[in-house]
Amino acid sequence: AYAIARAKEGEEEEGGWSDIGEMLHTMLDGLRGLIPTSVLTEALNEMLRMTGRVQRCALELIASTLQEEEDRGGLAQEDEKTAISNPNAGADESHTSSSLVAFLPALEEVVFAEANREKGEVPPQHRQSALMSLDALAKQCAKANTEVFLALAARVLELVASRDEKEAATGRGEQGREADVPKKKRRRSANSGKSKNNSTKKGNASSSSGERADSSEASPIMAAMCAADAAAVGSSALLCVATIVAEVGPRSLSLLPSLMPRLLAMLSRVLAQVEEEEKAGSETEASDDTAVALMSCLAVVETVARSLPKFITSSLQKLVPLLLSSTLSRAAEADDAVREATTRSLTPIGDLVPVRILVPAAATWFAPAAKAGRPSLSRLFDLLGRAANQLSTREEVMSQYKRFFKLYLLAFDARRQFAGSLGSEKVGSEAMGSEYGYGADAAIAHAEDAIVQGFVRLVMKLNENQLKAVFLALVQWSSLIGDSSSEKKLEAEASTMIKAEPSRLITVLRVACALQRQLKIIFTPYLGHVVDHLAVALTMVPPPNLASATLETKMDTKGKRGRQGSKDSRKRKDRHGDSDSAVNTGDLWAGTAMGRTAVSVIKEWVEHDPDHTFDKNRVNKLGIPLVGLLESGLKWNEGVEGYWDLVNSLVLPCIVSVVKHVNDPNLWKTINYALIQKGESSQAATRCAAVKVVSACYQEVGEEYLVLLPETMPFVAEVMEDSDEHVEAAAQELISVIEKLSGEDLNSYLQ
Repeated sequence: AYAIARAKEGEEEEGGWSDIGEMLHTMLDGLRGLIPTSVLTEALNEMLRMTGRVQRCALELIASTLQEEEDRGGLAQEDEKTAISNPNAGADESHTSSSLVAFLPALEEVVFAEANREKGEVPPQHRQSALMSLDALAKQCAKANTEVFLALAARVLELVASRDEKEAATGRGEQGREADVPKKKRRRSANSGKSKNNSTKKGNASSSSGERADSSEASPIMAAMCAADAAAVGSSALLCVATIVAEVGPRSLSLLPSLMPRLLAMLSRVLAQVEEEEKAGSETEASDDTAVALMSCLAVVETVARSLPKFITSSLQKLVPLLLSSTLSRAAEADDAVREATTRSLTPIGDLVPVRILVPAAATWFAPAAKAGRPSLSRLFDLLGRAANQLSTREEVMSQYKRFFKLYLLAFDARRQFAGSLGSEKVGSEAMGSEYGYGADAAIAHAEDAIVQGFVRLVMKLNENQLKAVFLALVQWSSLIGDSSSEKKLEAEASTMIKAEPSRLITVLRVACALQRQLKIIFTPYLGHVVDHLAVALTMVPPPNLASATLETKMDTKGKRGRQGSKDSRKRKDRHGDSDSAVNTGDLWAGTAMGRTAVSVIKEWVEHDPDHTFDKNRVNKLGIPLVGLLESGLKWNEGVEGYWDLVNSLVLPCIVSVVKHVNDPNLWKTINYALIQKGESSQAATRCAAVKVVSACYQEVGEEYLVLLPETMPFVAEVMEDSDEHVEAAAQELISVIEKLSGEDLNSYLQ
């Protein structure tokens, strides 16, 4: 008491606090574990009712006390009625729920104090500290004091700025608010003179303060703060309420009608602020204050969705689009903490919100998410994948899988409908190549991955009959564009697949590849339904203007074939003009994507085919076009790097896998003959690739492949004399491999 009295005097005396206050802080901090809890609580509460540094000192000491209790395991499980057996106990006295709750009235006074002549205005930082202490107090005491903390939460919600509450409740965003401005002006002009004067005064006050919160709808406490302080205090208030909701669970239902509109309004305002800051500066990261407010909103969303998932369904149509917005996606890409918080906020929605509500709503979220870009699309389908995991019984799967499938059919058209927005995303060089391709094709493929993986999670819940029905419907879907009678045509003959929409054909093959990787031999028999799709993808002929975009000028040399290739190139340029300007990049992406995806499917097929469903007929139908990619790949790829990535990472391993799988010399001869023909191409790159593939076949299959040596030797002799140094080097490597397998020197055969 003496120390507190001296502290009061120190507050009144200039410079007095530095001597008395610091001593008081140190003394009480050291005595917290030695003096009775009731004495400490009384002293700190008395200090809280003071102002300035004394109040700040008390807030720091209370925060330290609550943190120590939380570190020791908290008091959430203790009984509210636990009493202190010996009020005069000293160091052995332990804090209880009741003793900590004694801090509540004084903390509330700090949070809800209004400015007056005697004490002045409570600093926003003190309100924030008090709110954080209330948050810590709720974690330890709310379960044992439910009614007290529910009443506290209702009061704390008043601190959250509510100027957008009506718009949030009716689903109108910033555009709706702007549209209402003329209506509000007309209403004000139609009011009485007194109302008009009051409105004018309010408008003048708002314009003069500039940074002030909206005093017409916000609480008086918030109206007295600048916008930044109001946002900071509002964020802390939301976090405090969220903690109470998490602790008391369903008993907090009465708070939702006030909490959700305020949460949606604050999240909308914060995202608008993030967008304004992006436009104002070149940096994409938000300011510290905005970032803290955004993280607070996301944390509250996560807590409420995890605590009351079945009671927030009415807010999902407004909440989820905000979480999938392009603004939040950009902020998440710029800040790892925001990205993790965004993912955590969506996780309980996918895991806990009933599927019957989530799936129909997701159909309305798809198009905005696709326009927002790949990150938003990925989060949406991660959410749907989690929703599919909720289907735990056969009855649930039966009742919901068709709804899921309709949604995925809508989403599988993203490559066709949203190629512009998805293809413009930047993809790192480490994520390009292989089956993804380059440029826009890689960006679209990565975006589509999220949809495909979500679909795979759904398929894992289906039985065999359901899987067959779903996959066959997907195969038919690839040809259902612009023709109402196409269903009858699909039943007539497989040749209609040639008329399939390229983007849909790519998607169907990518889905088949993903399912084959996941289900392996279980799914292998289903690949027979996409043989025609694979044939179309492998034999796709580029349009004339694209055929001129080859690598002839980069790959041909001064030799005989090189001169012929250059001559052919000049003829094509004369016919079609400048090749660089004639390339249709959209067709380029479609062609290379189809080829890459088809090769991936075939490789997965033969690697998981114990029953040899990839038989002679399919080798004849797909093997020759597969080898043909060694030449047609030149026309579908934009540069040397893209072509050799296609050959080395996809075509060569796939051909080798097919050869090893069929294990039939007659079929080997078919493939080997096709390779020898490519070795006679006018394109140096194709000749070099053909030699490399033949060499890989000998190396991987082994001695058994030497049965083809007689028909291979003339080919080897020819490529040894090739004018291109790369082809000649590949031929030398092939000779080395054959000599190692046969144990004979081939020079005598080559002379």
